[in-house]
Amino acid sequence: LAARVRFAGTVEDMPALLAASSGVLFPARSLYAKSDVPIVLLEAWRSARPVWVSDLPPLSELTQGLDAVLPNEAAAWAEAVRRIPAEGASLGAAGRIRLLDRYTARGMRAAYDALYDEVEAGRTARAR
Repeated sequence: LAARVRFAGTVEDMPALLAASSGVLFPARSLYAKSDVPIVLLEAWRSARPVWVSDLPPLSELTQGLDAVLPNEAAAWAEAVRRIPAEGASLGAAGRIRLLDRYTARGMRAAYDALYDEVEAGRTARAR
């Protein structure tokens, strides 16, 4: 795998790197003080690149149902790289569908509107 895997470190042009990539592996061991979704994963899905993530929330929540969550074991990550030729296109397409369904500006606004409506309804009910 060494000839096919590259650890990029700091990246100056993420869209160019994603365009040149076959997939994205995000083996985070901690998301200390971070509770949102890493934008690079959404950018990868925008380009229909497959994404595999660690089994940490919110990463596991982001990819729930896509069979893209991996344990903190090197063998599992190496196996994900080997699966890219066979499964990468379908996983990337599923990620793009997830992005368009949940993470567009309109979709996020609708989700926040629903959340605020729910909170307001509870507040109104308690005030009665």
